Amino acid sequence: MSIQLPLDLAAPDRYSRERFIATPALRDALSVLDAPEAWLSPHLILLGGPGSGKTHLAHIFAAQTGAHFLSAADTHALDPAALEPRPYVVD
Repeated sequence: MSIQLPLDLAAPDRYSRERFIATPALRDALSVLDAPEAWLSPHLILLGGPGSGKTHLAHIFAAQTGAHFLSAADTHALDPAALEPRPYVVD
């Protein structure tokens, strides 16, 4: 009979900036996210195919700005009047 030992191993944050691989196109997107004060609008939409890095970039932005991260499903019952005055990310 075999015994399984539980190991208390911390998993790395898979969406951290340190784990982000910046291709030339993603480097440009990251530089835009790094300077929200330079945006022409207070809103930014990232477009790209599956696996292109949108979610990873969104997590980086949320971590550096303190943005509240929402899934698209979270927005269905969202009351805009109840939103806090802070950045939001919808993935």
